[in-house]
Amino acid sequence: MKPILVCGPSGSGKSTYIQKLAGEIGGPVYGFVTRKEDDGHIYLYAAGDKERQMGETNRIGDLISTEKRLARPHPEVFDGLGLALLSDIPSGALVLMDELGILESDALAFQARVLEVLQGPYRVLAALKDRDTPFLNAVRELGEIVNVQCTMKEKTALQFSII
Repeated sequence: MKPILVCGPSGSGKSTYIQKLAGEIGGPVYGFVTRKEDDGHIYLYAAGDKERQMGETNRIGDLISTEKRLARPHPEVFDGLGLALLSDIPSGALVLMDELGILESDALAFQARVLEVLQGPYRVLAALKDRDTPFLNAVRELGEIVNVQCTMKEKTALQFSII
């Protein structure tokens, strides 16, 4: 299976779509999910983690402005925990990367591992922010991937198109 990259703006349904695909594929899931929590921070969790404990060791960003969607990143968490969550993955395993965005812009080891996983012997489902950064552009420019574009249409109808 070619890696599937779901791209789109915040709130367009990228995470919902890849979670649905992961459920249909079934089996153990490796990788990570990121979530903005009510405490004003953004956290990194193991893909299959149901308990989702919040703390300094998995906090990847501190919201500065919710209106402008600005956050102060913690690249050391990506290069530590993020790298660990993308390591020791069995060949052929399902890997979720939800989501790749701008907070990891200075996490060079993490970025390199993401690119390795996308080109490795895995079944990858990834959500990408629709931002223009060298890292996200490198992800989009990989060969042998399936790009799915998510768009909000009239804020009520979700539309997906494969590009």
